[in-house]
Amino acid sequence: MDRYPDYDLIVGGAGVSGLLAASEAASAGLNVLVLEDDWEIGHPERCDGLVSMNGLMSLGIIPSSKSFQNEIKRVIFHSPGGIQIELQSEKQKVVVLDRRCFDKDLARKATMNGAEINTGVKVESVLEKNNIVNVKAKKNLRSSVYIEAHGISSLIKSNKDGFLQAAKYNVQGRWFQEDTLEMYFDNLAYPGFFLWVIPLGNDTAKVGVAGKSINCYRILDKFVKERKLNVINKIGAPIYIGGPLDKFVNGRIIKVGDAAGLTKPSTAGGIYSGGFSGIIAGQAVSKFIKEDDSSTLGMYEEKWNDQFKNEFETISQARKIFERLDNRSIDKLFKAIQTSGILNEISLIGDFDFHSTSIFKILGLKKVLQIAGIVASNEARNFSALMKSFITKK
Repeated sequence: MDRYPDYDLIVGGAGVSGLLAASEAASAGLNVLVLEDDWEIGHPERCDGLVSMNGLMSLGIIPSSKSFQNEIKRVIFHSPGGIQIELQSEKQKVVVLDRRCFDKDLARKATMNGAEINTGVKVESVLEKNNIVNVKAKKNLRSSVYIEAHGISSLIKSNKDGFLQAAKYNVQGRWFQEDTLEMYFDNLAYPGFFLWVIPLGNDTAKVGVAGKSINCYRILDKFVKERKLNVINKIGAPIYIGGPLDKFVNGRIIKVGDAAGLTKPSTAGGIYSGGFSGIIAGQAVSKFIKEDDSSTLGMYEEKWNDQFKNEFETISQARKIFERLDNRSIDKLFKAIQTSGILNEISLIGDFDFHSTSIFKILGLKKVLQIAGIVASNEARNFSALMKSFITKK
């Protein structure tokens, strides 16, 4: 029996992180295969495509003009009681991507680098044995390394509490503003998250909502009806805000992107954090294959944590506080932010992808303690201690 692998690397899933991992490994000369469940890459579109240009450029990605849908220049946050906080975001260079076009561009780059992509192929099982990873799909395949990039579906068994019900509508109308992202907070209507409006132009937008144990379609139906918007299509899919897995690497099987829980605990966005994981995972696999040193695979996890761990921990702590707030306390929080004088300073921060610790440094410890003190809880005290370490760090 032939004991040699069919491929150096097999990637399960052709999303951003999987395609970037495949592209990176193939460009280094590895024999790479990508298996995608769906028949079309980028469809159905489960991600809203909100990301900063700085983040994309740091990943070495310059999207094609067809991938751009809009640029967001300001954000309006709405409290349950109708208090509004407006934030100018031009400095952050936030754009909305057409994920179908964007993912296809990444797939094209991966194939140009030498990767093979098969769509409509479901990975049924993955098992490592005798330094070979056996991948069961339409036929049995063997690889030196397997990268799991199928998204959040693989996380359900490990962290059910990290999931929220979610849905989004693509709509037409004239109610929203072309360059303005809007976010509505209400811990009674959509506990633990918010409702959002992402404009794609002057008459089209993505309207979505997520929360614990809610009927997303009923909420969105009411929202669009009140604003006389026409629904083009509806998409329902859960989101994950539970934070990273403890381990991304298990032998020769690696998880990247959403499959590793690398979506932001604040917004569930993961293009940049997941894309970064794909690139460094592809690099780690390339080094492992060429040097036959298993420790190089673990370096992938270390590099991701070095880049994102503090940011994700900060956001997770803030989320624990937010989930305990009633609507009256959320209104108080909005008022505290309004009177803090921070909004203009936040607008000057050019880092959309690592904004939390910068914001709290601007606020200062006194204001952090005031905001955290709106809710009396162990989470608030832990959060204050965490923020103190960030604020006082030189």
